[in-house]
Amino acid sequence: MGEVMTGASGGSVVVDDRGDSVRAIALGDLARAGDDADAARRSLARHLKDAVRAESRRRTPGRIAMVVVLVLVLLAVNGFVVARIRGAGVLPTLTFWGGIVVIIVLVRIVARRKVVRELSSTAVAEGFCGSCGYTLADLTTAADGCVQCPECGAAWKAARVTRPHWVHRGATRAWEPAWWRRFIFGVASARDRLSPDDRGRFVAVVDSRLRAVPPTRRAEIGAGEVQRLSGRLRGIGRLWRILVSFIPFGLAAWAAYGAVAVMHLGEAVGAWVLAVIALVLAGVGVLFVRGHGFYSLPRAARAMVEEGLCGSCAGSLVGLAADGDGFVVCPSCGGAWKGGSTWVGGAAGVGGKGTRAEADGQGASPRGGVADAIDQSGRPAEGEQGRAAAGGSEERGG
Repeated sequence: MGEVMTGASGGSVVVDDRGDSVRAIALGDLARAGDDADAARRSLARHLKDAVRAESRRRTPGRIAMVVVLVLVLLAVNGFVVARIRGAGVLPTLTFWGGIVVIIVLVRIVARRKVVRELSSTAVAEGFCGSCGYTLADLTTAADGCVQCPECGAAWKAARVTRPHWVHRGATRAWEPAWWRRFIFGVASARDRLSPDDRGRFVAVVDSRLRAVPPTRRAEIGAGEVQRLSGRLRGIGRLWRILVSFIPFGLAAWAAYGAVAVMHLGEAVGAWVLAVIALVLAGVGVLFVRGHGFYSLPRAARAMVEEGLCGSCAGSLVGLAADGDGFVVCPSCGGAWKGGSTWVGGAAGVGGKGTRAEADGQGASPRGGVADAIDQSGRPAEGEQGRAAAGGSEERGG
């Protein structure tokens, strides 16, 4: 899928897989009813909205600079209202909070325009047209490997359909631990871990401690390997977490010093208050160091792929053959990744306990196991790989 441009009507357009410029998918298109894929389309619309929200929360240097500038402008406007308008009453408050809402909306719009191509790629990966949202089920694959949308004429490579909605009907996109486990261990929800795979489809990337990986898969990898992988993932953003933690740790030291000084003055109550403040600040510092701040989802996914594992579900990629575009498709979740010579094609790689057995059993498909979900008749594949994909979805749904 090619570059993103702006159409004459102001909407974004993308280039389909035949090189034609087509209108980028609009979330409103997905809410349209009229066929059996209606529920799946609504589910995709929610997924894409979550992806835009997750992207808008991503802290990039450009986005941080934009927010800082907008906040400074808002403060200047608010200061002008307070200084120049006598008897303004609640107007400054309304101006401030109204400006905050405008900033949030602007950040969301910028984030959406930034990932227009990825939103279309996600729709295609789930079996919908990346332009109009029409279902791609029951379409004939042309000689060039593309299926053409009968609604708008956009053409997409059948190999892009890695998680067809007609195969994974009703299945969840990613396994998640119970809410109380996420709360206790600080695991972000799947929708807060959305990031594009190497083909542009939004998937939930593994967390830094692999607690969002299904227990059966963790057991297959092995406790020692999980610990080693977690150590590598925890290294992402660690330096920045340590540097920022100096702020609460420094304030804690200052409060502790104040508590000692006040105690010497005979103010026991004040000393205890400062001591509690010092402990709270120190706890904040510890939580930040052990938290997930500055955890880069793209870097985490790439680290997993370099280990021969899917960046989304930690499924083994060892032994799976790449498709014609060089992507290896995870048979469990449909994530598409570009790997290296260290593991693609059955070479020795790090996959943990049981992964070589998985490679022996799933490495036969020349398309990585999921791409032939659309065969020459356009119907779901009934072979071993189609069943493997469906089985992976059922596991995630559990």
